[in-house]
Amino acid sequence: MSKERVKSIVVGVDGSAQAEEAFEQAVEISLRLEAPLRVVTVVPVANIYYLTGPPPAVPDEEQVRYHWELASRLVERAKVRGVKEVGFDVLDGNPVDAILDYLDRDPPGLLVVGARGLSRAQRLILGSVSSALVQQAKCSVMVAKPRSHPSIKAAAAQGSERAVPRVQVPPA
Repeated sequence: MSKERVKSIVVGVDGSAQAEEAFEQAVEISLRLEAPLRVVTVVPVANIYYLTGPPPAVPDEEQVRYHWELASRLVERAKVRGVKEVGFDVLDGNPVDAILDYLDRDPPGLLVVGARGLSRAQRLILGSVSSALVQQAKCSVMVAKPRSHPSIKAAAAQGSERAVPRVQVPPA
């Protein structure tokens, strides 16, 4: 990735360990490329059913407060680490739809999300936010895997024949 190609980075967070890893990797990329960073989180909404019409989506106040505090903390951590331009947005609704709408309004160069780690059966039943974003986002999407992921440890244990060689990118 060159600096010219990544005008900004958006990282999706939800307070999970996977989102924490995505945040860490997004900060590293932002610092390396000197790209602005946006922390985005989505407050899930509860549907309240009425007899008179379609249910309005109502965000839970406690969840709204949690997501604002989460995003605020992460922005401060990014600033402490040296990210010069960083901010956050708290959205509400279905996470996939809310993030896709957000990306359409101001497309970033890169979206970073955490891997969920669901089993194949769980993915079939529940779906995956990261999978849906990879499939539907119009920008590049990076799914951050934990650096201590078992497959990474296994590759290191196998030796260099399984390790992926590092490629140097020539200067532009």
